[in-house]
Amino acid sequence: MPKVNFKQSLVLFFLVLSASLSSEPINQSFFRKVAVEGTDVVAYFTEKKAIPGKREFSYEWKGAKWYFSSQKHLDLFKKSPETYTPAYGGFCAFAMSEGERYGISPEAWHIENGKLYLNYDKEVHEEWLQKRAELIKKADKAWQVESKK
Repeated sequence: MPKVNFKQSLVLFFLVLSASLSSEPINQSFFRKVAVEGTDVVAYFTEKKAIPGKREFSYEWKGAKWYFSSQKHLDLFKKSPETYTPAYGGFCAFAMSEGERYGISPEAWHIENGKLYLNYDKEVHEEWLQKRAELIKKADKAWQVESKK
């Protein structure tokens, strides 16, 4: 069996990691498997702001842990997770319009036609807001392709 040095092992690790991340349906932290950086997705709809979730109000769905700020929000999510789950599995909506998966800032968000959209940061979000109708169409098409991989 051939010997593999540290550098080769590291490269192999990151190749396997990137392959596994690209197939995840929900954007989540690598080690804790937490969706939306632990932000309560129900709060975007009910409180109109990003509120950190708490571990004591957690729920596992689609391979990710979802945190909520209250039992009420957890119960609402359990009843209808699709209602509160961000578009494109919680990946950046702007990046998805270009067929890419990028992380998000929980503070860069918008609800359009009952759907939560998240973006990489506030600067990207401002640009996305200006062209959102066009970008949503492009992102929807890209997500259909990505979801089939």
